[in-house]
Amino acid sequence: PRVRILLLTGLPLVAVFLVLSLLRSTLPHWSGPGYTTLIPLAALWLRQLKSDRERISRPVLVVSLTLMLMIVGGAIAQTVTGFIQLPSVEKSGRKSRIEDFSLQVYGWKQLGSKFGELSRKYEQEGSIRENSPLVTYRWFPAANLEYYVARPAGKVVLAAGELDAIHHYAWINNRHGGFRLNTDAWYITSSIDFRDPVTLPFVYYREILPPDTVQVIRSGRTAYSFYVYRLINLQARPRELVKE
Repeated sequence: PRVRILLLTGLPLVAVFLVLSLLRSTLPHWSGPGYTTLIPLAALWLRQLKSDRERISRPVLVVSLTLMLMIVGGAIAQTVTGFIQLPSVEKSGRKSRIEDFSLQVYGWKQLGSKFGELSRKYEQEGSIRENSPLVTYRWFPAANLEYYVARPAGKVVLAAGELDAIHHYAWINNRHGGFRLNTDAWYITSSIDFRDPVTLPFVYYREILPPDTVQVIRSGRTAYSFYVYRLINLQARPRELVKE
């Protein structure tokens, strides 16, 4: 019965997302809970081998470990160097659709370092209020901005949007003080996930200053760009989706 529970919990998840992946784009971690649930079955099988005094042959172990190291090592190498030139679509304005999925996890530390310099510069000039939050419209990139950009600079992230778009930031907004009228904010978007700040939902700023461009460099080449906007004087704020 315990094995049956694991099978009935894990296999349907795996099957559902395998089918979905044939019909639309999916993310690899969506099916992760299914595979994680099946891991104890592998441990159970190994324990059974040990109790029967059986052994996994050395070639099987070598091939398995080699394959795992090749996949993990290749993924890391692709992320750091981009040695596989994946196709991309020509730029249209500031936006470019790049099919290299490894760029989704690359460049955030570079952005965090360069944003710290930019924010100090403009705050000293008086062109934006000190301790202004970063504003975004979706849980991703809100989470990345939180960890790699806002926290190192001593700032917070606020997300404006419906609950299905901002997820737990409906609660995090409250903990960070929420949106306050007549305050300034930073807004960061990228060339591979570009959204004009004019289209931000439920918030309206009196002035949007031209962006600074932060280029993400990989292997000596510009992989893509971030655009850092200053939003001046909040005139309208989103409603609170939840109460503490």
